[in-house]
Amino acid sequence: RWGFTWQLLTLVCALVTSGKLLAQPQGNGEWFVIPGEITTETFRVLRNDTERAIQKGVQKIVYEFQSRELSEFGPCLDMATFLLDGIQGRVPTIAVVDGPINGHAVLPVLACRSIYLTPQASLGFDTRALEKPGNADVTKVAAYMKVGENRGRPVALLIKMLKPELVVYRFDKDGQQFRLSK
Repeated sequence: RWGFTWQLLTLVCALVTSGKLLAQPQGNGEWFVIPGEITTETFRVLRNDTERAIQKGVQKIVYEFQSRELSEFGPCLDMATFLLDGIQGRVPTIAVVDGPINGHAVLPVLACRSIYLTPQASLGFDTRALEKPGNADVTKVAAYMKVGENRGRPVALLIKMLKPELVVYRFDKDGQQFRLSK
């Protein structure tokens, strides 16, 4: 673990961001920095760069999420869908988060196969990102459920982010599980 942490720290220090989506080759992998709001254009560039990297034969792709801004649901859903279905397991995807990721930008992070969080990192919805109670529509709930089910993440906790009025209960039956209740 320390070896990977040291390599990760070295790679992060080597990156220079200029406010654009950047790609840095890392041996048999590719490193993409997502420095701002996830927009349709950000997703388009990321998808094209990811496809090029896969065609080059990379063995893993790291996405470093740095966005501290709120992102619209649509581009975040597109990116999560691409990470789940578009890549189709051709390469492992890794999310690296070094600070708070707020709102729907959590969706593509959760869609990556592995997630690495620094001590300063967090995923969730603060008061700016929360939808009004009862406003989380079926499409949004279905997207979070799909990501949770496909990546083995606790679906109840993901839905709780969208619908804070729900209560989550944890119980242990053949391992840790969560259930929602009103």
